[in-house]
Amino acid sequence: MMKKLILIFFAIIINLHVLSQDVVKLDSLRNVLSTSHDIETKIKMYLELSSYYKRIDIDSSRMMSKQALRLAKEIKSDKNIAQSYLNLGLLNVMSDSIKGAIIDYKNSLYYYKEVKDLHSQADVLIILGNLYFVVANYPEAMSMYSEALSLSKQSNYYEKLPFCYNNLGVIYFSLKDYNKALNYYTLALTIYEKQNDSVNIALAFGNIGSIYFRFGSFDIAQQYFLKEQKVYNELEDKDGIAQSLTQLASIYIKNNKPDSAIINLKKSIGLYNSMNFGYRGPKSIWVIKIYKMMGESYLMTKNYELAINLLMKGYSLATNTNQKASIVESSMLLSTAYDSLKLIDSSYKYFKIYKYFSDSVLNEEKIRKIFQIEFQSKLDQKMIDKEIEDNLAKAKQARTNLIYIIILFCLIFIIILFVLLLKLEKNKKAKIELEQIQLKKDLEFKNKEITTHVLYLLKKNEFILSISEKLKNIIPAIKVQNKKLIADVINELKSGTSNDTWKEFEIRFQQVHTSFYENLNDSYPTLTPNELRLCAFLRLNMTTKDIAAITYQSLNSIEIARTRLRKKLGLDKTDNLISFLNTL
Repeated sequence: MMKKLILIFFAIIINLHVLSQDVVKLDSLRNVLSTSHDIETKIKMYLELSSYYKRIDIDSSRMMSKQALRLAKEIKSDKNIAQSYLNLGLLNVMSDSIKGAIIDYKNSLYYYKEVKDLHSQADVLIILGNLYFVVANYPEAMSMYSEALSLSKQSNYYEKLPFCYNNLGVIYFSLKDYNKALNYYTLALTIYEKQNDSVNIALAFGNIGSIYFRFGSFDIAQQYFLKEQKVYNELEDKDGIAQSLTQLASIYIKNNKPDSAIINLKKSIGLYNSMNFGYRGPKSIWVIKIYKMMGESYLMTKNYELAINLLMKGYSLATNTNQKASIVESSMLLSTAYDSLKLIDSSYKYFKIYKYFSDSVLNEEKIRKIFQIEFQSKLDQKMIDKEIEDNLAKAKQARTNLIYIIILFCLIFIIILFVLLLKLEKNKKAKIELEQIQLKKDLEFKNKEITTHVLYLLKKNEFILSISEKLKNIIPAIKVQNKKLIADVINELKSGTSNDTWKEFEIRFQQVHTSFYENLNDSYPTLTPNELRLCAFLRLNMTTKDIAAITYQSLNSIEIARTRLRKKLGLDKTDNLISFLNTL
């Protein structure tokens, strides 16, 4: 059973990893290889040539894969490196170099991890599990299958799931942990049925039937063997039909139906004898089993001579192939058959053989049990280590996620803060601009107010001057004793009006332009009071005519005063005097 399953594994491996496309001719591949200057194309051609040669010349195939590997490493193409190692691993399997195959497949797995190809990783892990199973390294096989199962689930690689479940079941079957084996076989069957994979459905029926046979549930086992037989009949699979007939015969023997068992076993041996190839597993395993079961069935019908004849055939074949368990079973039945014929010497002879090989098998069984305990211990430790590793990975991922969340919240907070600051700055700028506009408006209003007041004073002065002129005109007509009095009145009007006017003007001007006089005095200390007053008038944007009127000076005098002021301020002819004063 176990060798049957092992060979099925490698049939799956070879079917899954054949790269060659038969439609590509050798000459065409060589032509493309010799004419192409693209390294990627050359790698592809080398790999296809390797697939072509592996059927006829493994050494040439290996050389082509190595050339592909060399070029892939030159251009650092991880995917092509992985594919090249995959080819080399298969070639080592074909050459029975399991150790070399494991190394190549491990290298292939490493590079598939680099390119994050989860499907190819799962494929390679299953192959590695099969290789470790062949060399009885069950812990590593279990680890490979478990990781392949995890990756297949993670990447939705559903077609690989049943292979993982089936292979895990085979390991537990080998360890005689039939409950776990049954669980995995059942999972595999469920998926095979969804995929309509008839061949593997039949295989799963047979595996599950074998579990129930070990449990002693022969009726349930028979149901599964019949299901297996039905599928193989529909597929016209002779090897499968022969095996299902043999498994059903074992049920008939347990149910004390030797005649039915003999009918099945005759059909089974006939099918095996008609096949030159295509059977699953070494033919001798099944032939020995059939001879032993037929001998046991004839013993049950008391046909001792025919039983001895068939048992001897099985015993001889088991001896030639050194199958100790089959030697034990056949020699025990031979001893029983000879004893039934009262042939004591022959019975004792085969009993001694039975005892010798039984002790040997028993010792091997003890060793196997010790190994099983050690294996279970290693497996448990491996599972614990894997659980710890998974928990650490989850904790690390949780920490990483937490860091990302914190960073995200910080970024959001910074963005919000930045937006708020930007909005605040914008509002502040807008407020300042509004304040500046308002200040400008207020300044303009104050300037207009001062200018209006100055104009009022100008009209007032003109009115006083008009009165003074009229008084002057009437002096000749006034009595002599009153002339002096009128003259004094005129002088007081002029003097009082002028002093009050300038005092009031300067008070109002400095209320609006508080630092104007101070800045002028600091920068230009040689300016006279009249020149300072002229600067104030110009700051209010008053015309020369207005200034002349308010100061009782001629237009020419004001122009001369402006020219003298420009020189003291150090201004050129091109400089605007009023604009300059507005900056102070």
